[in-house]
Amino acid sequence: MAERANSGKWARVKHRLRTELGEDVFNSWFGRVEFEQEDKSTVTLSVPTRFLKSWIMSHYYDRLLALWTAERSDVVRIEVIVRGTIRPRTQPVADSKPAETPPPRPMATIAAAPAPRRAEGPEGHFSGSPVDNRYSFETFCDGAPNRLAFAAAKAVAEADPGKLNRFNPLYVHAGVGRGKTHLLHATTRAARRADPSRKVVY
Repeated sequence: MAERANSGKWARVKHRLRTELGEDVFNSWFGRVEFEQEDKSTVTLSVPTRFLKSWIMSHYYDRLLALWTAERSDVVRIEVIVRGTIRPRTQPVADSKPAETPPPRPMATIAAAPAPRRAEGPEGHFSGSPVDNRYSFETFCDGAPNRLAFAAAKAVAEADPGKLNRFNPLYVHAGVGRGKTHLLHATTRAARRADPSRKVVY
């Protein structure tokens, strides 16, 4: 009964968020959020990535807390965790006898690969491919399928120079026609513009 009541609260919170934010924004940021548990004062939700956790905590934490408080007046904190980051508990060892170590297997010899050729350009070694100036963040068409990647790319490119950025390195993966090439060109341009001394390779 308690589990059913909890799922009902989360369903109502999601419904209010969807109504306030619209379908596209809701699906971008809350489509993969799952309810985990609640105790006397804390509600725990989970997301698949650290970036999604950071975005929700910085942009929607207050609204989430207000909506949960409307469901339960004693909730004072929302916790968002990343799924899969909790290590499973170690299983108890039934036999204390140490396991026999198998004999070492012969190691395969791996030939060293030739060093990649460095592209020369106005910036010297590793200048990469030329960047198309037509592609920028301003001309990027963001929508529900690529909004998360767009926000992450901007966070990387526009980060304060010299400061560690939790979203760098950033891996971009998508199907055909989702804007990967445009986004990478735009990220390269914006990163160079933010700090001309920084080495940025496309």
